[in-house]
Amino acid sequence: MNTESTTFFRSWMLLLIMPLIGFIGMIAILLGNNENAEPTNTSASNIQLLDESTPLPQTIPPRTLPPTPTSIFNQPVPTVTLTNLTGETFTLDDYRGKIIVLNFWATWCTPCIEEMPTLQAFYDNHTDEDFTILLVTDPEDGQDRETIEQFLKDLDITLPVAFSEYGQLHNLFGVQMIPSTYFIDVNGIVRNRWIGPIDTESLAKEIELVRTDAS
Repeated sequence: MNTESTTFFRSWMLLLIMPLIGFIGMIAILLGNNENAEPTNTSASNIQLLDESTPLPQTIPPRTLPPTPTSIFNQPVPTVTLTNLTGETFTLDDYRGKIIVLNFWATWCTPCIEEMPTLQAFYDNHTDEDFTILLVTDPEDGQDRETIEQFLKDLDITLPVAFSEYGQLHNLFGVQMIPSTYFIDVNGIVRNRWIGPIDTESLAKEIELVRTDAS
């Protein structure tokens, strides 16, 4: 082979080999980077788990309505048409001149069941005084009128009952938990609230406070 042919062959070989060397070098660099990279941390401390624990029992109505955005306290009672057990309609204004103990409850509410005899006994022992206890419930909220009537009969409850259709009065009073009891003075002004079951002593104290505020 002459010198000219040898030179030509070597030139073509270099052109073929150089890209191959470059390709091999790139692969070596990538492999080296992967080996030096820090492993992804998948420890439990970096994983946020959803809290699927069983919630604490509450006496929130099954269909909780958003509460009224304005405060009900020191304001006149809202004018809402209510219905009693016999189907007659009335409003809270019909009780003007008496203190109203407005108790929100339901037949499925265990604390309400425990509280009901206390309310009945207190009312029976103070029938000659200037107050009434009105039991407010929603007949569409996890119960019906027949269930309510049977509940009252079984517990021998004779207190007046007010049906608040679709929780309308609940919403206006901002009720989010039952039992809740509101105290309204003789002028129809909402004065105070007791959340949860109320005992005899506290009931008497709250009524007396309403009397004092109205005088």
